[in-house]
Amino acid sequence: MRHNPSRRALLAACGGGAAMAMVERAFGFPLRPIRIIVPQAAGGVNDVAARLVAGHIATLGQPCLVENRTGAGGTIAATAVTRAAPDGHTLLLGNTGTHATNPATVLNLPYDPLVDFEMVANIGSSPFIVVVRADIPADGLPGFLAWARARREPVVYGSAGTGASVHLATELFRARTGIAMTHVPYRGTAPALTDLAAGHIDLAFGSISSVMPLVQTGRARTIGLTSLAPSLLAPGIPTFSESGLPGFEATTWSALFAPKSTPEPVLEALNAAVNAGISSDAGRAAFRRVGLEPTPGTREDLLRYVRAEIATWAEAARQAGITPGALEGN
Repeated sequence: MRHNPSRRALLAACGGGAAMAMVERAFGFPLRPIRIIVPQAAGGVNDVAARLVAGHIATLGQPCLVENRTGAGGTIAATAVTRAAPDGHTLLLGNTGTHATNPATVLNLPYDPLVDFEMVANIGSSPFIVVVRADIPADGLPGFLAWARARREPVVYGSAGTGASVHLATELFRARTGIAMTHVPYRGTAPALTDLAAGHIDLAFGSISSVMPLVQTGRARTIGLTSLAPSLLAPGIPTFSESGLPGFEATTWSALFAPKSTPEPVLEALNAAVNAGISSDAGRAAFRRVGLEPTPGTREDLLRYVRAEIATWAEAARQAGITPGALEGN
C-alpha cells in the first residue's frame, strides 16, 4: 500500500492527537477507501457484521471494503492489522477468538490483544443457547441437572473443536455445575449439532442462528441461555444465571480494532460512525436478523470489556486443562 511521504513525516514529527489535527487540516480523513479485515470466511456471522459496519463507516466519505483473511484461528488477520499503517484505513473485525480465547490457548501468540491494538468500537454480542437431545426429560436447567446427576454415565457434549469458545464455555458450565461430562470435538458446530439431533451426543452449546432451527422443529430442546440477562434474540428462553447458576455468562462478540498508535481523532470518528449506525432502528434490526445484539459504547467501554473477557476465557481454559501450546498439532 502506498503512503503519502509528507503525511508520514508529519505524523512522525508530531504526537498523537496533535498530529492528527494537523493531518485533518492538511489532508482530511479518510483519504482513501477503508478496509476491514475479517478472520472468518465470507457468509458467516462475523463477515455479515463486518459488511453492515462497513456501510456505517462509509458515511465518513470513503468506501469501506471487507477483506476475508482466514486461517490460524484468526491470528493471520489480526497480525496483518498490527503491521498496517496506523492511520485508520485498515481495521480488524476482531472477536472472542482473536482477542479472548487465543491468548489462553495459542503459544507465542504473534500479537498482544491489548498492547498491539487500539479499541475502536464494540459491535455486537450473542449468548450461546444450550441444547440437549430431544428425548432427555429435562424442563430447563434444573431438570437437566437433576437428570444428569441421577445417571451413572457422564453427559457427552460436542463442540466445534478443542479450544474453541464453545468448548471452553461448556467447561465453565461443567465446573460450575459439578456434573461429569465427556467432550467430543468436531470440525465445526454444524456436525456437532447434527449428531445431537441424531441422539449421538447429549448436549451442545451453539449460536442462536445455528440452534434455533433444531429447537423449532423438535429435534433438540433448549435448557437456557448463557447471557446474564434475557435476550431479545431468543425471547422466552431463561438464562442460566436466573435458573440456578447466578453470574454465569459466556457470550460471543464482535468488535472493531485498529493498529496501535492510530490517532485519537480518527478512532473517535470511527467510533461515532459505528455507534450511530448500530444504534439506529434499522441498524439494530439488521444485526438482530443475523443473531447479534448491537452493543454501542465508548472505546473505554470496549477496553474494559476485552480485559474482562481475557480473564474469563483464561479461567475457562484452566478449567479445561488447556495451556498455551497444548492444542498445537491436534
